[in-house]
Amino acid sequence: MKLPPLPLTGRFYLYFFFFCCFARQGYIQSQPCATDILHNHWLETDSEYAARFDAQNELIATEVEKLEAGRAQGLEKSGLNQTVYTIPVVVHIMHHPDSIVGKLTNPPDSRVYEAIDRLNEAFRNTTVYDPTSGTDVEIEFCLATTSPYGTYTTGIIRFGSAAFTYLDFPTTDSLMKYATGWNRYHYMNVWITYAIADVQNNIYSYAGYTPPAGWHGTNRDGVVVRQDYFGTGIDNDKVLIHEVGHYLNLFHTFNGGCNNLDCRYTGDYVCDTPPDALSNGTFCNPINSCTTDDDDLNSRNPFRPTGLGGIGDQPDMIENYMDYGNEFCQTIFTHGQKDRMRISLTAIRGSILESEGCNTIYNKDVGITAIVSPGNFSCNSAAVVTLKNFGNTVVNSAQINYQINGAMSVYNWAGTLQPGKDIDVLIDAGITLPNGSFTFAAYTALPDMWSDQNPANDGAQRACNHISPLQLPFAENFENAATTASQWITLNYDGATTWQQTTVGGCSSNGSKAMRMDNRSYGALGQQDYLFTAIDLYNYATASLAFDVSYAPYGTGPSDRLRVVVSADCGQSFTSLYNKQGTDLASAAAVSAAWAPANCTQWKTETINLSAFAGSEIIIGFVNKCLNGNRLYIDNVNITGTEEVLCFPPAGLSAGAISYTTATLSWTATEPGAVFNLKYRPVGNETWSNEIFYFTGTSKTIDQLAVGTTYEVLLQNACPDGNNSTYITTNFTTSYTSCPPPLELTALEVDKYSATIGWEANSNAAGYLVYYAPVSSPTSETSLVTYTNQAEISGLNLNVSYTVRVKTICTGGTTSPIFSPSVIFTTAASCMPPNGVVVTDATPGCAKVVWEVEDDAVSYRVEHRPYGSSTWGSGTFVSSLFYNIPGLAPASLYEVRVRSTCAGSVNSDFGYTVLFQTTPECVVPAQLNVISETDTSAILTWDTQSQAESYHVRYRPLGSGVWTEVASNGNSLLVDGLSACTNYEFQVQSFCGSLSPTCVSESDFSALYSFSTYCLGYCPSAGSNANALWTDEIGVAGFTHYTGNNGGYNNYNLETIQLGQGLKIPVTLTEGTPRKLTDTYWKVWVDYDQNLSFDPAELVFSGTNPAETSVYSASPLTLQGNFKVPETALSGTTRMRISLSTDGNTLPCDVFAVGEVEDYAVEIVAGGGKQEPGTALLQCYPNPAKDLVRFTALLPDDNTPAQLLLYNMLGQVCQTAAVTGGQIVAVNVSALQPGVYWCQLLQNNNTIAAVKLVLVN
Repeated sequence: MKLPPLPLTGRFYLYFFFFCCFARQGYIQSQPCATDILHNHWLETDSEYAARFDAQNELIATEVEKLEAGRAQGLEKSGLNQTVYTIPVVVHIMHHPDSIVGKLTNPPDSRVYEAIDRLNEAFRNTTVYDPTSGTDVEIEFCLATTSPYGTYTTGIIRFGSAAFTYLDFPTTDSLMKYATGWNRYHYMNVWITYAIADVQNNIYSYAGYTPPAGWHGTNRDGVVVRQDYFGTGIDNDKVLIHEVGHYLNLFHTFNGGCNNLDCRYTGDYVCDTPPDALSNGTFCNPINSCTTDDDDLNSRNPFRPTGLGGIGDQPDMIENYMDYGNEFCQTIFTHGQKDRMRISLTAIRGSILESEGCNTIYNKDVGITAIVSPGNFSCNSAAVVTLKNFGNTVVNSAQINYQINGAMSVYNWAGTLQPGKDIDVLIDAGITLPNGSFTFAAYTALPDMWSDQNPANDGAQRACNHISPLQLPFAENFENAATTASQWITLNYDGATTWQQTTVGGCSSNGSKAMRMDNRSYGALGQQDYLFTAIDLYNYATASLAFDVSYAPYGTGPSDRLRVVVSADCGQSFTSLYNKQGTDLASAAAVSAAWAPANCTQWKTETINLSAFAGSEIIIGFVNKCLNGNRLYIDNVNITGTEEVLCFPPAGLSAGAISYTTATLSWTATEPGAVFNLKYRPVGNETWSNEIFYFTGTSKTIDQLAVGTTYEVLLQNACPDGNNSTYITTNFTTSYTSCPPPLELTALEVDKYSATIGWEANSNAAGYLVYYAPVSSPTSETSLVTYTNQAEISGLNLNVSYTVRVKTICTGGTTSPIFSPSVIFTTAASCMPPNGVVVTDATPGCAKVVWEVEDDAVSYRVEHRPYGSSTWGSGTFVSSLFYNIPGLAPASLYEVRVRSTCAGSVNSDFGYTVLFQTTPECVVPAQLNVISETDTSAILTWDTQSQAESYHVRYRPLGSGVWTEVASNGNSLLVDGLSACTNYEFQVQSFCGSLSPTCVSESDFSALYSFSTYCLGYCPSAGSNANALWTDEIGVAGFTHYTGNNGGYNNYNLETIQLGQGLKIPVTLTEGTPRKLTDTYWKVWVDYDQNLSFDPAELVFSGTNPAETSVYSASPLTLQGNFKVPETALSGTTRMRISLSTDGNTLPCDVFAVGEVEDYAVEIVAGGGKQEPGTALLQCYPNPAKDLVRFTALLPDDNTPAQLLLYNMLGQVCQTAAVTGGQIVAVNVSALQPGVYWCQLLQNNNTIAAVKLVLVN
């Protein structure tokens, strides 16, 4: 019987059964993430999504650029790198309808709590997620406590559905999310399913997927994770961390491959993650799949070339959560990823920050949401917590209980805290911190002396570490357990194998003890264990760390990794100074057993320069990453340094007279005439927002502080020669008000009679009161009301300074008890410099500067100077809105400025200076040539000049004084209307632009180039292709001409050769060819009867050059011979044609395939011209010569040998050669000294001819 086809869901369950039985090997064997498939599909099929995606990327790039600009100026705007954002989470558990809680497809609540804890630890970069290398994203996640309907919830929702439990996401995703999801604008929805598949494509092993932030608020929005990667372990939970990265608009590090022309818009759209082409992972071993890291040369790219200040090409970031490396390698988000996530959260998913999902419906409900200080490492003894009002009524007091390892203390807070708002509270300015690791916990009680109606959110706790800094010289040999325990702390987040003191032997210099990491028996792949100490380098100019290490790899398996990290900011960030594994780390060859050093040769000493951290207190850590390799030992840790001149710190720093926005700091000087440096910031900030250097006195009032904010203050003696003391510190909290004044007043725009003032908006503001007055009369204030965070003030006077201050009008009508800090601005004068000054065009010698009209100006003065000069030029007055600056040097930097002259000869100040550069010099065209000549036309050519806009060409008959001038936009020109058989010459000039008749940029004219038109009557002849065969050089009757490749034809009618009637004429013909694979044929015709035709009887010479046996010719292929001019040849000018081809049957009027034709003008001279018949003639070329001279001799008697002698000016014979009549003799003269020589031709011991020869260097 034929069975019916299995239904889709049935097939899924069957496939899934086999998958569970045979295929489940962990994250790296699964299809890790389906986000790319969805994202690329939407880009291709949904134009609105593609446009939205591009617009959001543009927005993020712009905001990141603003952030970086602010950081470059030392600014940290509120909201970024300060505010910890909280995202409400609802977890939907999709389970089989028959499954009970805690069984099979229906995991218990504890799994959810563990997953959310791990998510928070990763995004805050704490505990197991390697605080020495990652970045605190400052985003947290809370399970929702209030549903969309305003009722209480645990944030965990269970839904029984087989289709959703075994999810075929291409067909069922939208239905599942639509049926079960909460408001996506106010909650991050996370769906947990037992399996995720793409049944149609036969893939049943996806670990998760998340649509990017572009789907915010829609039915597609939300995170989907497979159940076995949710709350099932440190490494498995990295799937959730990865998917939430997608939720906040991160992409895979390998997105887009190696393209890196602009890191903002290519790859993963984050600049501090190097390009990556691999979507498959490695076993935590470095790999570099792209060499394009430094393609983006902009300073935003940290991997730009080292010569531009970057760090150059780097390995793939396999440790990044958004990579596909082994999950135990993944420990970090980068700072650039943090920026992208936080901008996406505020600018794209901003509605979720307004959610009430983590608030409650209770009247009195307060709690601690964060431990600000102590931190991961604690160097400051202040305790600061974040207190939040979760309830729906104002709270004015609360009890804050806090404890360290169980020792309880109480702080009674009083103030005003609006519903949904939070505040940082300094609960103890000087807690005693134990050395080592400890837990700091805080929780609230008795809000407004009522019982807290929701104790579930009262408390928070944090694992902290503290090490008292040690002094130099520091030496640790790990021999004494008590000493080791007092000087080091170990961080062992998984509670398994970690650093431990152990016994060693075989080397006296290493004693009997060392610290060991037993990676061989440690099964937690990728787990990191830490060994930390702290060192005081304040009064040191240099410092150095040395330690011994012993390690041998286990066989050919993976190698463990050792890093040495240093922090100078109390563990907020770490710098890796040592990072080795494999052979780089090993001190001995690989072994096949657990490693133990047996002698001194199996240890090696490593040295690290710490001088970059001199003058600060540092934390040093040894970090071991276990890859189940072998045991690792360290010993003899020594830190030494060079002390500076001691500079003692001041004493007794305290804060008093504390108000909403001011405080007065006081201290005692310990040095006579002391000068001080001071810096302060809100507790928890990454950067110091204010620094004051080199001031005297023993008190300082600081202002423009934030209301209700706890500040930390550092003070030091600024001693001579830069030897500053250590810092002393104190903390204080400004007075709190629920209605604070606005901050950061700025004059946004100032005109003659008005100004626009802006400030940071206050979240509790209904409006603002703006007060302004002249600085000279501060009591005559005028006020106005505005309902935005800007105010336009009008009716002001010219050139007057004003002061502005603002109060907040809060909800309910109350106003802030104090004013904002003031801002001062000055209105414009009646005669102002023009705006919009810009150089719009420049040539090699001129530049055009333009500007906007200034209403009161009657003229303008323009001045310029070379960049770097301290003296401005005399300047020029103009009445227009532009000026063409003449007389500039090419390719040079200049500055220009403009001022207005108003009625009554009143001058404004000069406006801002504009820097510009002239273009390079306008270059004379070169490589002039003539092609395609006819009897009436020719094409003139020249090389293109990059600066030229066009060219001026002029030509004329040779000897004429009148030019014909033509313009050309390209590098050639066809000229016609020429006279036949006429010699011409031409020149070319580059034209590089004109700003005015007096500001023209053009080159000189080129050197003259001559050419001849065809004579009427002579037939054309040419080779179609001369690239493989051309006429290289000819010699006729003592005339020598190097011609080179002319493209198949050229005429040299300007070169006249005299031929004497009745004389025997020597001929030397040299061919040029890159290959010599065939016979070549020379033919020479002379039109003796001057009838404009080469008759058969006028073929005066022919010869053959045979093919070479080798592919490439090693020397010029020269054919020699002679011909006799008939005594009856007509006197006068006529034509000689020389043809070179691969066809022995070529005729004088043929156009043939391969070779070249050249025409020459010859003059038949009566009576033998320069040489009487029967007399001798000696010619040499070239002359002057350098190394090789060719001699041609005509002998009265060809049958008698002749001899050539070279004499110097002292009459000494320097060289001799045998000579045969009509042949060319080559003589090498390179060994002779430069000078004048006589060349003498002897026959029968009689001198028959002589010629002077000049030799040059």
